[in-house]
Amino acid sequence: MGHFAYFNTLSSDGTPTTAYTSAGDITQTVGATVQAGVTYTLQVDVGQRKDCCGLGSVELLIGGSPILATGLAPTVGNWSTFTATYTGLAVDAGESIAIGLVKAGLQGNFDNVRLNDDTASAVPEPSTLLLLGAGLVPFGLIKRKFNLGN
Repeated sequence: MGHFAYFNTLSSDGTPTTAYTSAGDITQTVGATVQAGVTYTLQVDVGQRKDCCGLGSVELLIGGSPILATGLAPTVGNWSTFTATYTGLAVDAGESIAIGLVKAGLQGNFDNVRLNDDTASAVPEPSTLLLLGAGLVPFGLIKRKFNLGN
């Protein structure tokens, strides 16, 4: 079965490689830490499969505390971009920044992950990919895409 057995279109990046999880969540910590006054914007395309599954959710994790991304739910077989925005506070300076992709129902489908900040410097390439739970996403199906910088 090809990609179009599950989705009508590719996500906004136009490639058929996506991440999915059917046994837990995907969490990735980036190399940067929170800076006071800097705004961080996480955007992720979330897919709604034709044949099953709930709609997954996206979290921007600041020091482990989730900020839920919002967006319009995609129609069946399509993708929609979800966005979470956070402006660093002095109390959060130095805290970790992570991305959480959370399944709902049988599976969550995600693509085109990008994390930007509003400074001239880019958020460094994520350094660690943690797969929580047994039998999660095979590494061959994960596409780590980050639009780093402005």
